[in-house]
Amino acid sequence: MQVVITDANIFIDLFELKLLDSFFQLPYDIHTTVFVLEELDEECSNFIKDNSTVLNINDSEKIELDLITWNKGFTFPDKSILYMAKKHQMIVFSGEKKMMSWCKSHDLESHGVLFIFQEFIENGLFSKNQVAIKLKELMEFNQWLPSNICLDLIDKWSK
Repeated sequence: MQVVITDANIFIDLFELKLLDSFFQLPYDIHTTVFVLEELDEECSNFIKDNSTVLNINDSEKIELDLITWNKGFTFPDKSILYMAKKHQMIVFSGEKKMMSWCKSHDLESHGVLFIFQEFIENGLFSKNQVAIKLKELMEFNQWLPSNICLDLIDKWSK
């Protein structure tokens, strides 16, 4: 089973779409950090605590993390995800372009929510049409998604 580490925006999107339970049915060993949990509302945070491995960063790791040159705009929770991913060679699930760019430049595999939607289909959790409907819902509140790619997927999955 592949080990992944997930940031807050993935959890938030899936929570809002009522897909978190399905996310934890995918064939991944899902991790996050305590700092990501602090960014989530209580209900979402508690669900994630109960269904994933929550990593803490000790004082010596915080020192190591602070020595890394980071791109502008990374929050401490972002840094905690990337640090742990690099340290333990985990796949990163994030919807943030800057996080995915950092992963690419540091030879880490990363994927966003569209990949997760594809995984829902490939693992038989939802039909293509069901995922297309959820993607339409997601586009209503997540303006950061690549709309042209989303619309192409909706068209492809709706047939």
